[in-house]
Amino acid sequence: MNIKTKYDINQKLYILNELSYRKTCPMCKGATNIVLENELIDCPLCHGSGWVWSKDNKWLVNVYYIHEICADVDDSGELITYEVFRDREDQIENPSSKIPNGFNNIHEDCDDVFSTREKAEKECNKRNAIREK
Repeated sequence: MNIKTKYDINQKLYILNELSYRKTCPMCKGATNIVLENELIDCPLCHGSGWVWSKDNKWLVNVYYIHEICADVDDSGELITYEVFRDREDQIENPSSKIPNGFNNIHEDCDDVFSTREKAEKECNKRNAIREK
């Protein structure tokens, strides 16, 4: 069986990742608890962690390479997935604990995958501009 794919083994891909980050809880100011009616309770906003996820996340372009291609065929048709790994130089330039560094699986029809940096950056800028409104 011959299955046509969009991308090839070892091909460089530009994948958009949403960078989310934690910030100090605005309610408890990181203390993890508050005083309510003279009683110390876990902060209801951060649930006692002292932090919350930021709502002003940003999109970034990261560079990956295709390690393996997998094809599943069922009654509804083909589903092509790519096992990708993040480019080492890109990890150094754009470090983030929320951006996957190991092997990851992506679907061929994913809206976050681009074959050129220019297309990826154009979409990234578009998504970030929408978020800033």
